[in-house]
Amino acid sequence: MRTPKEIKRKIKDLRYRYLQKKYKKLLARKPENCKYNFRQPLKGENTTIGLCIPESSKEKNEVEWQGTICDQIEDAKSCLRFVCKLSKKRISKQFNQELEDEEVCREHYKDIYFLKWVLEEKRSFFQRFLNLFRKRKIQEIPESNEDYDTKQDELS
Repeated sequence: MRTPKEIKRKIKDLRYRYLQKKYKKLLARKPENCKYNFRQPLKGENTTIGLCIPESSKEKNEVEWQGTICDQIEDAKSCLRFVCKLSKKRISKQFNQELEDEEVCREHYKDIYFLKWVLEEKRSFFQRFLNLFRKRKIQEIPESNEDYDTKQDELS
């Protein structure tokens, strides 16, 4: 059986691994991670195409699109305007919020959820044990045998 300290360490390791995976996925140079990439539906088809629309084009409300098609990873890797949508700080904040939400944690991070559950169960067991021990320790110590017999009769 693992100690609460070992369980906490395992949770910390898992959190770190999940966060690194999120960083790798959301900070990668891919079209869907670029702040200027927008998905445009194609007429008459059930598909979309990625378009690079810089902020300057949106501000000027230009009728003519001055961007490029950015639909493939190679396009994003060679793009000079690529700016990631999310920062590490924002990804970390979102991840922590996901872990705090019990349903999201249970659905997406099952191992962390169950380790937290085990940790809570252990805490509650130890807390009950400590409380029981404290209650017994706090009981009055009888000064004489008569007092002891009287206390025993009351408890019975």
